[in-house]
Amino acid sequence: MTVNLVVEADGIGERLPRSASVEWRASGADGAPSSIPGEPVEIAGVPDVRVYRFELRDLEPGASYDFQTVLDGRPAGVWRSFRTIPREGPVRLASGGDIGAEPLSLALLEQAGRQSPHLLAIGGDLSYANGLTSNWPRWRTWLEYVTDALVTPDGLTVPLVLAIGNHEVNVGRAGGVPASAPPERKAPFYYALFAQNQGAETSADTGGATYFRRGLGAAGALYVLDSGHLVSHEDQVPWLEDQLDADADLPNRLALHHVPLYPAHRSYEASAEGRDAWEEVFHHGRLTAAFENHDHVLKRSHPIRLGEVVGAGEGVLYLGDGCMGQDARTVDLEERWYIARSASEPHFWMAELSDEGAIFRAFDEEGILLDVVSTGQVELPPDAGASLPDLDRIVEMPGGAVELEPLWTAAADGPARIAGVLRNTTDFAMSAELSVDALAPVASAPLPPGSEMPIDSLFDEGGPEVGAEGASVSYEVRFDTGEGGSVTRGRVLLAPVELRSLSHAAFPLRDASRAEWQKAGIEALTFAEPAEIHAETAGDPFQGPADASADLYLGWDEEALYLRADVTDDVVVGAEADAGTDWSDVDPDDVEAVLLFIDPWPERGREIDDAHVATGPVGSEFEIEAHPAWTGEAPDTMVEVHESGQGYTAHVTVPWGWVTGAGAPERVALNVGLVDSDGSEQVHELYWFSSWENPERPLGQGTFRLTP
Repeated sequence: MTVNLVVEADGIGERLPRSASVEWRASGADGAPSSIPGEPVEIAGVPDVRVYRFELRDLEPGASYDFQTVLDGRPAGVWRSFRTIPREGPVRLASGGDIGAEPLSLALLEQAGRQSPHLLAIGGDLSYANGLTSNWPRWRTWLEYVTDALVTPDGLTVPLVLAIGNHEVNVGRAGGVPASAPPERKAPFYYALFAQNQGAETSADTGGATYFRRGLGAAGALYVLDSGHLVSHEDQVPWLEDQLDADADLPNRLALHHVPLYPAHRSYEASAEGRDAWEEVFHHGRLTAAFENHDHVLKRSHPIRLGEVVGAGEGVLYLGDGCMGQDARTVDLEERWYIARSASEPHFWMAELSDEGAIFRAFDEEGILLDVVSTGQVELPPDAGASLPDLDRIVEMPGGAVELEPLWTAAADGPARIAGVLRNTTDFAMSAELSVDALAPVASAPLPPGSEMPIDSLFDEGGPEVGAEGASVSYEVRFDTGEGGSVTRGRVLLAPVELRSLSHAAFPLRDASRAEWQKAGIEALTFAEPAEIHAETAGDPFQGPADASADLYLGWDEEALYLRADVTDDVVVGAEADAGTDWSDVDPDDVEAVLLFIDPWPERGREIDDAHVATGPVGSEFEIEAHPAWTGEAPDTMVEVHESGQGYTAHVTVPWGWVTGAGAPERVALNVGLVDSDGSEQVHELYWFSSWENPERPLGQGTFRLTP
């Protein structure tokens, strides 16, 4: 057991301690406690914080111990207690991921502590600090949460086992480090705060700091894996094969990783790398279940064997998907072929492991049972399924399955008005209820397949305030799937304003002048200081147009998508250009750049955080990347940049063949960004967001929709 003590000198006149130790003893033991000195660890970039590690060894299985931290010879806190995993008998394991430092995070952690687990296995995305030392305050709050909340009703502190997630890693972020940096610099807090499988004794047999085994007594074993964040999936395969082979006689073999092999929110194709590397290993090692995360929804898969649904006990259960503190995301209208149950519900999983198998339960922040499944010889009560509640399924309708138009109208001298038609274009029978800002329903009616419901309602003085951005409109839909009369609840959240659309161009757009764009009536997106711009800043704060501004024009025709960017900048920092420059090695975050994000399949729910085209003031592309799902090859003549005395102008041409492998798609999501680098590690990144959208969402999702 490792005790980690984090000390911060954050007050006037405070200083870090000269020494630290832990006193500990078996609970109820007489005599003086043992004492062990701590190993100090500094976190580069966080000078007022020091971490001390205390490894308590030779502990008895199934026993409880008391400990107290001591700083400079004086007690630094109350006595706390923990218990070890029993050698024989049942083991209780809690698991979740994607936590953060929100009020909901604290509520779920407290509820997990009330379930009296032997440990909490967290599958990555801990504090959402993105591996950046500037985000230390998020870690401070997160550490306070887990310290205070993870206590059982018997007063026992719950130990942690932690997998790494993408929000622990700083590569590719402003203020981060290159991909070639050592792992401890790419994930500084994960390495410094949690001394898991680090040290001279670590070898190929014991895994690495981000993938390792934890024994669960005779009840099983837990394999913590790295979803390619610091170590590739493939590089962990030999170690994982050896571990599963050695544990073949254990009744429960569990995996913990961040990115799901069988996701419930993101696209199935986006998880191909993990399935290709691990699924066969899971099968041959007879893995019982995998705790997955990353997608921010509740999920239970059918038993799966090598890509096929099989009977109980014949395949792996995939349980997830994170959402232990973050807002829940959408799930599909119809369950995917591999999913038995999914929902937009914050939750955590509790596993009760024994020599007969396991029972897995999902709970919300109030302790309400959301789902339950068993493996091995453990049987569920006959009415277990009947006692489960209807779950909240926030559904993003694919392809206009449910249409509401227009969302709202408002007269300057009169009340707001909701007017339009609600259409059911699915094969499901529905009942729909339209409400605005949680007021009483304005319309309610059954919606058989192919039917529509007219809407025309006025709001008096008691109605919502409707301004330039509309009102928050939502409607709840119930779907009758026809399977035994079961009904799944869903809710579709509609944007209060229409997304921006791009009109088809009637003039040649490639290298078009500013006057030609303006003559065609195409309005520029202005990067100055509107509310729609979201900025990420390293160094001094962004000063608005005094630092940099831009007018960006977007258009399209049957052949390509076009972007013209006119950038004004007080300090232009370009890459060093010479005949031997390898543009693929130039990081757009280090120089001036215009960024273009493209998603030709927005209905698939992928997250896009990396620009597909980045170009700047050196007359050549810095970076051109195709999404793995794309089939075309990037042409050599996509960008052209001209410097000026006040900045630069960039032209970008993106052929549809590169993006889709064919012609223009029916719908495409776009976003644009601007990087302003003033040198000396002073970088400003600006991304366009409609003001009603969540700036925490992935950079490439959304805002602009292209409809032919």
